[in-house]
Amino acid sequence: MFNELSSKNSPETLLNNISDSGLRGRGGAGFPTGFKWKSCRDATGDEKYIVCNADEGDAGAYSDRYLLEERPHAVMFGMLMAGYLAGAKVGVLYIRDEYPAAITKTEQAIAEFETLSFNFPESFTFRFKIVRGAGAYICGEETALINALEGKRANPRAKPPFPQVAGLFGKPTIVNSSV
Repeated sequence: MFNELSSKNSPETLLNNISDSGLRGRGGAGFPTGFKWKSCRDATGDEKYIVCNADEGDAGAYSDRYLLEERPHAVMFGMLMAGYLAGAKVGVLYIRDEYPAAITKTEQAIAEFETLSFNFPESFTFRFKIVRGAGAYICGEETALINALEGKRANPRAKPPFPQVAGLFGKPTIVNSSV
C-alpha cells in the first residue's frame, strides 16, 4: 500500500481507510485513530507534532518496553505514517528513563531510519527525538504528558481544546501510546 504514493493513496484516502477500518487507540478511551489523526491534519498550524507515549506507568506492564527493545522500527514507522498523514515533521518518543535498553535500541533505530529512503514527496521531512521520562503514572493522560514534555508539572489540562488542535507548545499534536 505504501510502496508508491499517488492520488489513490493520498493522505486523505489513507486517513479514510484508517477511519473505515475501525482502528482505535489502546488507551482507556479506545479513541478512533482516524478521527484523531484527521483532526490534527485539519487543524491550523505550521508546526505539528507526533508524540509516542512509551513511559508505561502501569505497574507490571512491559508492552512499551518490549516494543522499543524488540520492534522499535515498527513503532517509528507508525509515527512516520502519522506524521505524513497529519502533516507533522517531528516525532517525540517519551521513553521511561528506567528502560536504558529501550532507549539505546530506539536511538539505533533512529540512526538506521535516517539512512533509509521512503517514497514520500520531497516536501515531507520527519525527524525523531527521544525524551527520557521520569516514570510518572499521571503521564498516561495525554495532556499531563504534554505538560511534562514542556518542562511543566505533569498535571492534566482542561479539554477542550484537545491536543489535536492545541497540544505540545500550543501546536496541533497527536499523542498515541506505543502499543
